Amino acid sequence: MQAHIAAHLARQGFGLRQVVDTASKAPGVDIIAEREGRELWITVKGYPAGTARTNPATQSRHWFSHAMFDVVRYRTERRDIDLGVGLPDSFVSYANLAKKAAWLKESAPFTFFWVAEDGSVKEE
Repeated sequence: MQAHIAAHLARQGFGLRQVVDTASKAPGVDIIAEREGRELWITVKGYPAGTARTNPATQSRHWFSHAMFDVVRYRTERRDIDLGVGLPDSFVSYANLAKKAAWLKESAPFTFFWVAEDGSVKEE
């Protein structure tokens, strides 16, 4: 997921300062990019596979809530940056949750980066 978003940003003229391997579950901002002196911090969540105790839809709700908390935390930490959330485009649960978070998107502005199965990225 993050590799597709990073490539998309590079095509848009962003310099990539940090791209974390999210599979390693490393803490911190997943992608930090910069263009024309403006920083962009992106948190990325992938395709929930579920576990023995949690189905994928439930896991996606947990991951989405973590992403929204990242937005709140990053906005509190830095008011002078742009924020983004990267999610897979084909997972319906994420799309439904994004609609419910519209108020947060207006209050603490951020961009959704929707990644399609073919790797293309749509910004919203």
